[in-house]
Amino acid sequence: MPSLDSAPKLAAQLPNALPNTVEELEAARLRVLGESDFYRSFEASFYESSPTEPTDDAGKLKAGTCRYLLGQEARALELIGTQKGEVPTFIRARVALGRGDAQRALKEIAAILDKKPACLPARLVRADALAQLSDSTSLEKELKELQKNHGDSADAPYVLGLLREIEGEYDEAVRAFQQALAIEATHVGALFRLAYHQSLRGDTESAIDLYERLCNQKPAPVGALLNLGILFEDDEDYQLARNCFQRILDFDPNHPRARLYLQDVSASSAQYYDEERKRNEDKHAAVLGIPITDFELSVRSRNCLANMNVRTLGDLISLSEPELLAFKNFGETSLTEIKQILNQKGLTLGMLPPKPDSNIGLRALDVDKSTAIHKPVGELDLSVRSRRALETLGVRTLGELIGLSELQLLSCKNFGQTSLMEIKKKLEAYGLALKQE
Repeated sequence: MPSLDSAPKLAAQLPNALPNTVEELEAARLRVLGESDFYRSFEASFYESSPTEPTDDAGKLKAGTCRYLLGQEARALELIGTQKGEVPTFIRARVALGRGDAQRALKEIAAILDKKPACLPARLVRADALAQLSDSTSLEKELKELQKNHGDSADAPYVLGLLREIEGEYDEAVRAFQQALAIEATHVGALFRLAYHQSLRGDTESAIDLYERLCNQKPAPVGALLNLGILFEDDEDYQLARNCFQRILDFDPNHPRARLYLQDVSASSAQYYDEERKRNEDKHAAVLGIPITDFELSVRSRNCLANMNVRTLGDLISLSEPELLAFKNFGETSLTEIKQILNQKGLTLGMLPPKPDSNIGLRALDVDKSTAIHKPVGELDLSVRSRRALETLGVRTLGELIGLSELQLLSCKNFGQTSLMEIKKKLEAYGLALKQE
């Protein structure tokens, strides 16, 4: 791949001289998304030189890599599919990580690290995925690898901060993130985590300042734009909130959360609020948003909840006792421990329906069925029980899901009418339905 030191000419050549390594891919993406002139030249060259719908693997890999460089991650995944190689594997890992599918990210990134154990971008993907899973043992080993090979970089204290978060040492985590920023003031991960902690502590002003520093970088992380927009909306700065959500939609017009939040903030700007009611709702929402990691739990309970993707008290009370007990290694002792924690906050299991409004944003989309069938089932935002059943059946995409009938789903262990109705409603948002017998 040629040097990225000149601009328009190299941008135009890039679609035909794509990166061959993870390091080259990350450098190219940073430049494409970080420089508007470079982006426009690259985009124009890509659309002129590539067929709309490539049919061969080489064409799909080229188009998928270009889409990834342009920030069009969903389309990139559809194009590269399951192709092997360092670049497509890393793209799948990065996108999975961004979507919260840490297990998938770890599986993909392992193939790269087996061949290139010193690959720093791959190491960081693995560290972030382990942090999402609250796997402190593995993350500690990853930290030692980083300290040994990249001890002078900001990434080492950043990963230390992730480890301290999992251990519940939040003050130590904050200090580690601050240390990372002292080494590299623009470190994306450290800025994001520090802003998140300031927000949890109620220091909205500092959180907004950190998120703004992050969003002023190019490319601006989607998660940071979402969080900043929410903070602006909470402060009733509706125009600034709209700007954040619109920046996401400029890159990804079908981003479901950004579209939903933009609709919400547009409605909020013209809506009268009962201040007393709003304060009570905010207090309730704050309680439901408390991370599970804030409580002292046994290792078994913590790992089970992490594997069930239960991150907050709100996630937890959307589950029933049978759903928790049905999970592997989760027994009566863990159940009693969880119920005691909820009792402290006046909450009980099952008191919150499983994300009843989670498909509102999807209903608002103009969905193309031909592309919807390639979407991962993770985008349906299903309950824990439904998600486990689909994993058992090996269902990964909406296309695979609609190839099953109601009877086939109901034959799966622990899958009942409630799960069936949930899946049918989610599919309706995409204009899809289960196979008819």
